[in-house]
Amino acid sequence: MTLAAGLPKRPDASSLADWVELRLLTGTSRSISRARIVNLLDDTGEEDADEELAEGDVDEDAEVPTRALDAVLEARVDQLLDEVTLRADVGRRIYPFVQHDRSRIVRRDVPGEEAYLLLLVLSLEDAPYRTERRAHEVEHSYDLIALEALRRFLGRGADAVRFARNSSDPGDPESRPARFDEAIDWLRDKLGLARGVDEPGAEGEVAHWEDEAGLTPLRSFSDAGVDVVAWWRFKDERIGFPVLLAQCTVQLTWERKLKDVDPDLWRGWINFGTVPPQKCLVIPFAVDLEEETWPHRTTQAGVIIDRIRLIELLDELDDARLGELVDPATNTWVEQELAAVA
Repeated sequence: MTLAAGLPKRPDASSLADWVELRLLTGTSRSISRARIVNLLDDTGEEDADEELAEGDVDEDAEVPTRALDAVLEARVDQLLDEVTLRADVGRRIYPFVQHDRSRIVRRDVPGEEAYLLLLVLSLEDAPYRTERRAHEVEHSYDLIALEALRRFLGRGADAVRFARNSSDPGDPESRPARFDEAIDWLRDKLGLARGVDEPGAEGEVAHWEDEAGLTPLRSFSDAGVDVVAWWRFKDERIGFPVLLAQCTVQLTWERKLKDVDPDLWRGWINFGTVPPQKCLVIPFAVDLEEETWPHRTTQAGVIIDRIRLIELLDELDDARLGELVDPATNTWVEQELAAVA
């Protein structure tokens, strides 16, 4: 059974919604009925439903008779539809799906759909890029999505820069320097802040964000766990304004990254004044609303911005900016990953 056709590994609403989205992206139909979803989720009816599709004379969009189902299964489908409704409401111009009358989920065209598809693919557990360790190929686009979302989070006139080590580009004088100590100086200038009491070293060996085990560094990666820095300054330009130190990860066990950013360490390098920097964790996963560990994780990680919060923030961008978030090469990468799991 392929990843797209198989049942979701978890029964929560977020996993069910991701599963339906993946089916619509990798199938031939742009919609799926509630009856079809129920049939697929019914353990006893799944095989029959797949056989009907394999015969080629049954459209995935068609209504399919189902057996009497228990209240638990009906409740799961209702939760799935509620999740799709939530995503469509918070990301009207980002989320490329919508549910109609509790009876059908339909794929739709929206200006920011490429950004959403990238986030969805980055959250897939069995996508080929994970085993082949190719996440770095789209790291720039992912960081850019996070950067724009964090600017919206802080509000009007907010600034942000990529700070990840691989954002250093010798051909771009505006990018951060490769040496970590020089990068800290560069960031101080951007923020308009003075030195702290400590001086960072030139290098530091830290595991790359796609090193799942976190044991064997892929290379020297000096960014102290921060991929994007965002801030909002008052026009008086005095010290004392909000700064976000954000880590962007696609690691499946993202809860291991909750403490990677140490604000106290950063306060030693940069004098933030009376307003300490706030840490933030950006993830492509849609964390289920019923996740019991969420309060505890936010205590450790600071602000957690998952896929649902990302699309809510990005929805404030205009159509032109939404279309610029994901470059053509990344779109091709996403298409290839989807084709591989179809």
